[in-house]
Amino acid sequence: MSEKTTVNRRWILVPALLGMAILAFFVLPDSWLYRAPAKGENRHAHDTRFACPMFCVVMDVMPSDERCPVCGMKLDAVKVTSEIDQHERGMIGLQAHALETVPLARELLLTGEVDYDESRITVITTRAAGWIEALPKKVTWETVQEDEVLFEFYAPEVFAAQQEYLVARQSGSPAVLGAARERLENLGVGPTEIAALETAGRPVRRVAYRSPRSGLIVRRGAEEGAHVPAGAEIFVIADLGRVWLQLEVFENDLPWLAVGGRVTVSSESESEGDFEGRIVFIDPVVDRTTRTARVRIEVENKRHATRGWVFVPGQRVSCAARVPLDGEGRPAAALVEPVPVLAVPRAAVLRTGRRSVVFVLYVDQADGERNYDLDPKKWPSLVGYELVELELGPLARRTDRDGLAEFYPIRSVKAPLEGPGLKTLRPGLLVAVKGALLLDSQAQISGRPSLLFPEGRVPSSTEGR
Repeated sequence: MSEKTTVNRRWILVPALLGMAILAFFVLPDSWLYRAPAKGENRHAHDTRFACPMFCVVMDVMPSDERCPVCGMKLDAVKVTSEIDQHERGMIGLQAHALETVPLARELLLTGEVDYDESRITVITTRAAGWIEALPKKVTWETVQEDEVLFEFYAPEVFAAQQEYLVARQSGSPAVLGAARERLENLGVGPTEIAALETAGRPVRRVAYRSPRSGLIVRRGAEEGAHVPAGAEIFVIADLGRVWLQLEVFENDLPWLAVGGRVTVSSESESEGDFEGRIVFIDPVVDRTTRTARVRIEVENKRHATRGWVFVPGQRVSCAARVPLDGEGRPAAALVEPVPVLAVPRAAVLRTGRRSVVFVLYVDQADGERNYDLDPKKWPSLVGYELVELELGPLARRTDRDGLAEFYPIRSVKAPLEGPGLKTLRPGLLVAVKGALLLDSQAQISGRPSLLFPEGRVPSSTEGR
């Protein structure tokens, strides 16, 4: 047999033996791996168990070699009581916060794009066929002012209407004069040009057409000297004094928004500060691809030193919507200020997605009752901790002062999981905000109700297999 064949067989044999060992570990009876305590094995008090640092096993009895039968690490003694002393509190860094009623508001960070306010877009058209003989405003995106001349126009129909107006003035008939003036106005001739016609006493070849509002030329549809039919689009002017912000909002955030709600809009210019906008429309249809809906914000614009306006179409903007919560911890966009509600700090809550729990601190009294009225600045030497399951509202931020910023409003307390337990919560109760996860681990090892095991359980000697 060659040396190469021997090496190959060794490489096959090693994985095979390893696989057989693993299979035997999972198939053999517990009695082969976990025997009853023999004479000389270490037995401890009823409130002590022995846990592997890797959490392979939690045992009632310490083996003679004091090691985990699964991984071989040395077992640690753990208490199964629901109390911790001052030294243990220092080791886990336990900190607590007193429950309180606080005003809460949810802040949504939104992004979007500036768009024209469609109600402030004006289309300038001709009312008769003719020729554009002068076009002072020739550049798209040029700013125009109200009553500024946009173009000069010659149309035979307009020229004839001027003649009729002058004849009507001489007739002395108010009805005839009114009809002639109305015809000029219907052809787009403005009051300034009609007054000039009255002063001159003769018709003019080229009539000036003026801008009905200040704004920005966003589209130009004709050239100087061109012949255009009646109804031809010459200019489109948009007034940027008020603009729309088109925001893309995820469907999960839509219940927080309502038409009429206020939104704070951030500008790029520090000197301009923030702007306040108002929600005027929420799209009733959610995009199937992005899972967002369009929300329209109306914002009063301001002049900018270099680019004309602070907000210009196409610009990306950031917004913050502050939605107050009512006294039941529910969004209330109609409220101006939130209503104080009993709330718990975010750091105190342990969540699985289905359950939310906190640990409330107490002291056992001589009569067996629990005293929950603890001084947050002066704790007794021995403190107990009780798991309380809550029904919480949405995560929100307090609005009255700094400090712990994020809170969950408490809607209700579920049935006590152990002992007498708390049936309601009130301001002043201390909840663990730091070290709560370690308290939950201790409760799980002790077989008491915990985050993952609400009914509680006693770990077996084969825990971890």
